[in-house]
Amino acid sequence: ADSIPLRRRRCRARRLPLPAVSALLHVLGQLDRATIENVQSLRWEPATAAFLLLSAWWVKGPVLVACAVCADLRTRCLLPTAALASLLAVLLGSVTSGALKELVDRVRPPFAGLELVAASSAPHTPSFPSGHATTVFAAAAAVGVFHPRIRLPLFALAALVGLSRVYLGVHYAFDVLAGAALGVALGLGVAWSLRRALALRRSST
Repeated sequence: ADSIPLRRRRCRARRLPLPAVSALLHVLGQLDRATIENVQSLRWEPATAAFLLLSAWWVKGPVLVACAVCADLRTRCLLPTAALASLLAVLLGSVTSGALKELVDRVRPPFAGLELVAASSAPHTPSFPSGHATTVFAAAAAVGVFHPRIRLPLFALAALVGLSRVYLGVHYAFDVLAGAALGVALGLGVAWSLRRALALRRSST
């Protein structure tokens, strides 16, 4: 007889977080909308030109891979491990963010009925998470594992790329933050996996 109420209490306990999660998402959505609408008042033509450059497709991946190649050459690595890790991280970040976009299917700010004029053309793909933020932070994290001296500049560049997406009005701030967190996790995972694989290979030879 006591087991039935206990099960009911457990079910209720499991359902309790749902309203809290819903309320949190509502608050985050309001903050996102307020942030991106207010960013418009901060736009300045030279800054807009700089952020358009930072938001170019070749910055979020190829530039960081090129930095990894240069760092590997400078340290005279026989195997370009950082370059390989950054390339794998970019590819994994792109695939993962693309899959999550389709799963979440969040409408981008310019198409969400907000009082917003985007400063660049916005694709019609879903908004969450930011693919730019995911790939650029994945590459920065991966390269940073092998070359700690350039970790801060790479993360600074990644942060500017993420900021550009909000400034230009094509992503919400939470899209970028989530993409950055996802990218760092993927980049570290790729780098550590590659480092372990190389260590096992060396130990076996």
